[in-house]
Amino acid sequence: MRANSKDKIKDIMNDHVIKVLTSTDQQEVAKILQELDLLAVPVVDKENHLMGLVSFDDAMDILEEELTEDIYDKAGLASMNKKEFSRSAKLIDGSFFQIWSVRLPFLVITLIGGVTTGLIANIWQPVEGLGIDVGQSLGLTMTIATTFGFLIPFMLQKFNIDQAAGADPIITTIKDISGLIIYFFLVSHFLGHLM
Repeated sequence: MRANSKDKIKDIMNDHVIKVLTSTDQQEVAKILQELDLLAVPVVDKENHLMGLVSFDDAMDILEEELTEDIYDKAGLASMNKKEFSRSAKLIDGSFFQIWSVRLPFLVITLIGGVTTGLIANIWQPVEGLGIDVGQSLGLTMTIATTFGFLIPFMLQKFNIDQAAGADPIITTIKDISGLIIYFFLVSHFLGHLM
């Protein structure tokens, strides 16, 4: 800014300062920054004391957060997002017994699934054979794992059960058992004459 050294500040200053109050909604502040193409906007209190500033980057984070909230709300997932946050906080910040109360049932499911998988493996004795059977069983097992990878968390959420704590053990158990059944079925079917 260039001015004559004899000019008074009051004659050259801009007295229309764009600012927001500490009580201004964050989404409104972000819109002001966006609409006026500003890099930052000062934040003042009721007495017009400077309290800080909101940068363009801060505003973009605010808009992204608000947009995400709106999308969750329109999709009917807003309450789910809050529930999941609460459950996750319990797993992170909860007491030892709170964490165990969430995790223990799923650990038991995993244990039962592992024992069941072992029993299924003992029913059939492995038959040496073609790699085609292994490839087919892997393909089918991956398809099942992908399907249940979506369905299990979805169903747990519908029954208001913590999907973060329960989905992995259940999916792993189903995948292990179904993978062995598929493998042994294919080996028995295609190579049964060798048994």
